[in-house]
Amino acid sequence: MQDKLKPSLLALKPNEQRNNLNASILDEIYGLYNGNKAGEMHGMGKKGGKSRNLDKFINQYEDEMDGCEEELENNDDGLGLYSISRALNLKVSKLGRKATVMIIGNVSAGKSTLINWLLQENIQKTGMAIETCGISFVVSGKQVNEIGGETALMILPELREVVERNPTLLPSLSVKTFPSNQGRLQSINFIDTPGLLDGDSIYSFDIDNVIRDIAMSLCDLVLICIDPSGQALSKRLLSFAKYIAQNAPRKTSFLLTKIDEIPTEEDRIKVICQVTQNLSSSIAIKHGFDLIPIYIAGAKDGTYLTLNTLQSLGESFSNSENQNINNVRTKSGKLHASDKLSQLGNGLPTLNRILEVVDQIEKVVDRKVQDDIATLLNDCQTLLEHNKCLIYKQTQLEKNKENLCRQKNLYKKSSLFIILLMLIMAIFQICNYSGFSIFSNSESIKQNSTAASFDLTPENQTSVWLFLTASLLTSLLLYRNIQKEQQQCFHRSLKTLKKYLAALNLINSKAVDLHNSYISI
Repeated sequence: MQDKLKPSLLALKPNEQRNNLNASILDEIYGLYNGNKAGEMHGMGKKGGKSRNLDKFINQYEDEMDGCEEELENNDDGLGLYSISRALNLKVSKLGRKATVMIIGNVSAGKSTLINWLLQENIQKTGMAIETCGISFVVSGKQVNEIGGETALMILPELREVVERNPTLLPSLSVKTFPSNQGRLQSINFIDTPGLLDGDSIYSFDIDNVIRDIAMSLCDLVLICIDPSGQALSKRLLSFAKYIAQNAPRKTSFLLTKIDEIPTEEDRIKVICQVTQNLSSSIAIKHGFDLIPIYIAGAKDGTYLTLNTLQSLGESFSNSENQNINNVRTKSGKLHASDKLSQLGNGLPTLNRILEVVDQIEKVVDRKVQDDIATLLNDCQTLLEHNKCLIYKQTQLEKNKENLCRQKNLYKKSSLFIILLMLIMAIFQICNYSGFSIFSNSESIKQNSTAASFDLTPENQTSVWLFLTASLLTSLLLYRNIQKEQQQCFHRSLKTLKKYLAALNLINSKAVDLHNSYISI
């Protein structure tokens, strides 16, 4: 029986080795950005989920951390790129911990059923009515649970900015945790959305802005489900499809669901051509447009998650040629296997490309891992270079600290002396204006060499005022420049900067090892 089930499970289960590696790397990257303890909480402590290379590096990382105990003695919470970047007044990339796949479509387009089928668990409610009324995140967890409100934002902190931009979303936001047997939730978060209808009366939040915001800021893949019914191309769905396809074509995929409800092959071809034409005329497709027809066997009677359905699929695949089983993930293999199913008379449509959707999701995870590793390396280099510059400036400043303080005191005393001279000048002028002339006798001025040297006659007082004012401004400007030079220095000590440098070197070496581990498998 296991041999018969193997081909069908191949379509549903992710590659275990690759999935564990991807999940491990994403957890490691999350920990490196958020700090060591965060990494331990979100995957570093998991058993059996890492490759030998990753385990080897973790031991090496811990040994190096012990070697840098002196530099990191005050780092009780662990230093991550986010905390270091904030301390250095530098921004780094904001990365989600997992790949995120959002599914949108009109009412009863099979969105929730698709999520259940992908995870092989009955997580989301399904039916003809609007079963999903809010935005529902499906994530991995130790037990089945549904969480909303502020607690949901604690589980997925990346949602906080979305909620701040769309406050009405919070009451309609939920996070469902589920221990997936297939392991796909280790590296993917799924988002289920309400069925899209024209009109605003049925939604308790601004669904237009919310879905666009989530799609652009959080999602790695958006599956747009279109079922071949009268409401398949509603204005709202077309608007979303147009916006997402034009702004993020790389992460947009169109699915024509429930094609098994179309009775004949001729009708199916007509529907596919009609929907493709309508979408192409409304959306400025920059690349080749591909509408993927899919169906889920047993979706109508709710048996798509039962063992009997898997067994029937396994028996059908086992009758195909061995080369088609081995190539079940290729396009030709899928079409040939579907033809075999049709020839066996099981009533399934001849064209079902749902395995391509599975492949798309797995490729999205691979792409996120690759992009996150590249981003991590780039952020590490940026912070390292900036930190080294700060260390150099701080070192030079501490060397010149006494000289700067000496210059600062000199300019300060000069300014005070000039102010004193200006005060004396003011006293002279007040005396002159009051009728009491200190130098009323010009003969006495000539005889007084000291007074003559200062030449403080009323005629020359204006020139003296200008000179003193210019001297005071110059002294103050020089004093201010010294202050700025001191302020440009990092506000923390040189020891703190060196601690950041040690942590960044460790993180960078960890990032390099993650990259090497990924490309070696």
